[in-house]
Amino acid sequence: DPAKIKHSSTVDDSDLVFHHTGESGNSTGPWAFWVERRSNGDVIFDTRPDNIPTYDQGINNVSGDSKRNSTAMPAHPLVFENQYLQLSSALPEDANIYGLGEYVGSFRRDPDETLQPFFTLDAGTPVDSNQYGYHPVYTEARQGADGKVNTHAVYLQNTAGMDVLLRRGL
Repeated sequence: DPAKIKHSSTVDDSDLVFHHTGESGNSTGPWAFWVERRSNGDVIFDTRPDNIPTYDQGINNVSGDSKRNSTAMPAHPLVFENQYLQLSSALPEDANIYGLGEYVGSFRRDPDETLQPFFTLDAGTPVDSNQYGYHPVYTEARQGADGKVNTHAVYLQNTAGMDVLLRRGL
């Protein structure tokens, strides 16, 4: 019913709650943020370093590829500079991730070893590599603390090239 459509919304109307380390006014350590689902309190996006595993070694399927950057993740600082952004988000073990660009491969992305470049490439149909489309969005289906399966999407808007790396818990 068009008459029931609101033309504005408030924080209290949102299905999601945004938090950051500076909320309490006495935070220590690096600035970080996390987003939780209001209905059940599940954290669906989390940049707090204590919740993200680190890796000293690169992932197996690209670690020997000299054309790509290292995939080792010894730390997870949130870096925000002119023409460069780096962030990491904690994911549950064996996350159900779908999407992340145009590629030839399985529908569900490998949550343990995926490196998806977002830089369009005219290269036919190479398996698990970037192609023509630039679609920096993923969908995740997750069973919540309340036992229900919920789905959310994360849109990674950016004006430059980007790499998305999926590793266990990251």
